[in-house]
Amino acid sequence: MRGHRAVRVHRDTELRDDLGGTVRHGRPGTVLVGNGRAEPALVDLQRRAGNRAVGAYVQRMSARGLPVDVPVARGLRAAESVVLLPDQPSVEAGSDRVFEAAGLASPVEVPATSLAAEEGFEALATAPTATAIATVQSGGSAPNPMRLGLTTAPTGYKAPKFDFGTKPVPGGAGPATYTCSPTWVQHMDEGTNTCQFVGAGVHKTIGQQGSKDVYFELGASIAARNSQAEAEHADDIKQARDISIKEAEQVLTDHVVGKTFPPMGSAAEAEKKVLDEITAKLTHAGLGNDQTKWARIYDTLFMKTGIRDRNGWHSFGAASTRTTPAGIVFTIGNGSTSIGTKSSADLITY
Repeated sequence: MRGHRAVRVHRDTELRDDLGGTVRHGRPGTVLVGNGRAEPALVDLQRRAGNRAVGAYVQRMSARGLPVDVPVARGLRAAESVVLLPDQPSVEAGSDRVFEAAGLASPVEVPATSLAAEEGFEALATAPTATAIATVQSGGSAPNPMRLGLTTAPTGYKAPKFDFGTKPVPGGAGPATYTCSPTWVQHMDEGTNTCQFVGAGVHKTIGQQGSKDVYFELGASIAARNSQAEAEHADDIKQARDISIKEAEQVLTDHVVGKTFPPMGSAAEAEKKVLDEITAKLTHAGLGNDQTKWARIYDTLFMKTGIRDRNGWHSFGAASTRTTPAGIVFTIGNGSTSIGTKSSADLITY
């Protein structure tokens, strides 16, 4: 609409930005990189000065009531849900790098608070633990006053490792032969992460518009959709795990470790026999038989969940706005969200 600038509020997805290039001035709010492509200036700031610099800038501008257009920073490693609001800082939904300690994370609701209520934690007696909106918006690699949910990328993960157990075959007067009896060095560990969403209710954000506090109001259906958006990120990460380090672990368990392979004329030939067996038993050929690459492949795959945020599939919108003595209240609507239309199996692929 004329006189209004759409701003996105979404889940933070921290993604890598390996793009380089000489920076030149482009259209207002952008710089030119690489082959002359215009890029939002704040993306360039994030790449060159880091996420903290972007977060601090957004907070300063928001506190002064000045509009800021903050697109999805491709260098971040988290995913967040966002809302499209008029004259508000842009924030993107996505998934940060996180899992549950004993498994991949599922969405944990951030409970609603009334306009008169104080912010703070509300811990349930049993898991999952509810998290205040202030925690969601202050999390990730940089604060985000437009954030409605947060899923972090896994940390502390490990790919399985094995030792070939290569040794010469004793005895015999002919040429030496070698065999492999592989053993475990380490088992896979999917890592840990967090997956949070803001539930139904009225929530005081960490941002302001002018000198007024900003609140987000989520109805039951929008809150459920918000939870589903974060669940998509969590499912994406689990899919990445299943077709990479988990698949490698299963192949090693079923066909490699504890087995003795036939004798070959050299140590290299004996080890190739093991590698050929891994290749033959893989479901996804893209995983390959090089155990030194499996962790990186897992990382590359789960970072694809950020596609949901970059495409605006997790960007909610402002259905209405009202001003109260406590501050400005944005009622959250569907925005440009597209949730439940792309499965993890279709998105997270080699």
